[in-house]
Amino acid sequence: MSPEGKFIGTPEENAALIVGYNKPKGLVYVDNPGTGTLQKVPLTPLEQSWKQLGSQAITVNATVPVPKPPAKSKPAKGTHSSKSGKG
Repeated sequence: MSPEGKFIGTPEENAALIVGYNKPKGLVYVDNPGTGTLQKVPLTPLEQSWKQLGSQAITVNATVPVPKPPAKSKPAKGTHSSKSGKG
């Protein structure tokens, strides 16, 4: 509730784990369980969303390094992809 009694909500609320940031470039790196991906997110919109949801946060002290994302997999044998779309 806002001070005026109005409900303030976010229809696509999500949680994400911030795994790094680049302050000079204004970027935050997040592990997003909603999409299952590591993402590079602009800091300003992320900060605005965070404030809209009451600046809620949980901190984690990692004792091991965060692993790099897996390399893109190659198509299985017997399959192929075509840039022209003609298979």
